Amino acid sequence: MWRRNVLQKHREQIKAILQTKLFSIDDTFGPILRMHRRQCKELETHRIIDLKSNNIEIATYEEFDKKQREKRKIVTNLVKEKSDMCRKYFKDGINTVLDRLRAKINESNEDEEHQKEYI
Repeated sequence: MWRRNVLQKHREQIKAILQTKLFSIDDTFGPILRMHRRQCKELETHRIIDLKSNNIEIATYEEFDKKQREKRKIVTNLVKEKSDMCRKYFKDGINTVLDRLRAKINESNEDEEHQKEYI
């Protein structure tokens, strides 16, 4: 019984630590992390080299090279676009968290000033 109580207490402590430190359950960062994961999964489906052959005919080296350069350019632009979008979302999330922190600090400073006025 003692052992079970000790283990349960330990589990509760670990659970509390995880809930305070995990970004995935945070109001601000949770949705951002889920969106980022979706974007990464989507990028995994794109290939840098396109080896699918729509034509049965054999293409020349120049045609193949041109097609692969176009494919790389498309994928590069897509990666840049997704990266910029994710950076923007994370930056907005960090700014939101910092704004909340500033508001709490200002509230505590105002409370301290009011307490000093009463004294």
